[in-house]
Amino acid sequence: MRNPYHVLGISPQAGLDEIKSAYRRLAKTYHPDSGSDDPHQKERFHEVTAAYELLNRKAKATVRNGPSPRRHAARTSASPSSAQETPKRAQTSQSAEPTREAKAGPSHTTPDPESPSPKPDKHPPFSDFLTNLKSVGRRAFRPSGADHIYELSIPFLDAVGGTRRRLTLDNGKSLEVHIPAGVEDGQQIRLRGQGDLSLTGRDAGDALVTISVAPHPTFRREGANVHVDASVSLPEAVLGAKITVPTIDGDVTVSVPEGANSGSVLRLKGKGLTHPPGTRRFGKGDQFVHLTLVLPPKPDDALKDFVATWAPGLKHSPRKP
Repeated sequence: MRNPYHVLGISPQAGLDEIKSAYRRLAKTYHPDSGSDDPHQKERFHEVTAAYELLNRKAKATVRNGPSPRRHAARTSASPSSAQETPKRAQTSQSAEPTREAKAGPSHTTPDPESPSPKPDKHPPFSDFLTNLKSVGRRAFRPSGADHIYELSIPFLDAVGGTRRRLTLDNGKSLEVHIPAGVEDGQQIRLRGQGDLSLTGRDAGDALVTISVAPHPTFRREGANVHVDASVSLPEAVLGAKITVPTIDGDVTVSVPEGANSGSVLRLKGKGLTHPPGTRRFGKGDQFVHLTLVLPPKPDDALKDFVATWAPGLKHSPRKP
């Protein structure tokens, strides 16, 4: 595979928003349904999608884990061992041979030079043993083992209808993960008992699978609702018309009312996504069609003459507050 940054046309310093924006733009251009006759259209679309999924995972991992600590670790390991041991030796020497001021105490009396020097204080008996035992006890009596975190990337339409994906765990075990319809980007699926075993060998941790949903070139999601743009011509907007618009279930015919304008919104009830699990809402959301008035690329003379003599249009000012 080519460099994913070159495929999307972005720099290696690009953030998550820039990666998504570049993908949406290219996916819309190279989508197999865009109507292009280019025989390499489908191959190019898959290359763009693969590059996006790779960089999307990398960007999210950077946000979640923070920058790599390698540089700091290298500086620490490169410091001379003698510099680390010097403070310890100095401290031992100081405690073993205290100064006269330290021996004198608060009364400032001079001790008998004939008397033996007091021995330095040591750790309480069994302190290290008890500390280690306490640490082992905390690990041994944890209620369950450690959780493991994984990530699965799926296309937008697979998130709409639900799907299944095979996941290989860290221990080599392969599982089929059921992804429910309506799953959202960033949502986690918990696979109970698929993490590490506890030290008791009884209760295992879980596998937490984070779902990454790739953006779609046509549809935009807000919760269970779907938004899509639709272009209309001047006659369709003025006189009204029936047009075909895409939905997640296929194309449908909708009615554009007379006098529609850019920014007008049509609501298709029940044409959205299934409400995500845990929202306590049933059924499906809606789809909203945002109309955009598009004039001909080069208006002919007849249209220009009509507009120049259209009295109501000349009196209308769309910029009035």
